[in-house]
Amino acid sequence: MITTRFDHQEQVLYVHNQGSISIDELVNASNDYMLKVNRSKNLRILEFADAELARTPGKEWKKFLDVLNGWIQNFSSVRHAVISVDPHVVANVMLVQQEICHPNYDLNIFSTEKAARKWLSEH
Repeated sequence: MITTRFDHQEQVLYVHNQGSISIDELVNASNDYMLKVNRSKNLRILEFADAELARTPGKEWKKFLDVLNGWIQNFSSVRHAVISVDPHVVANVMLVQQEICHPNYDLNIFSTEKAARKWLSEH
């Protein structure tokens, strides 16, 4: 399950991933982001990644990356902090880091919320 909440005061999109999720759920959640966030110049995302991603064929993974590429272009900058210690999540984040080549998208992974918040607030 993926839940999202945009905090208008902090200007941060909170994302919580739990249980087992599919690539279709990721695509739907990414589309949902665009409905919840202010189309501000700069978007900050704090993602708590505790979910297990179902095995995903390359074609489906590309679909998710295409959606992500599409909505990134709506902002001057996107800083996306993912919190997880799960090695599978870390590997998926590294894959996204390699595949998304937008100069305005900055993705990083952290083991603690404190470190993630500090990084998000630096810029």
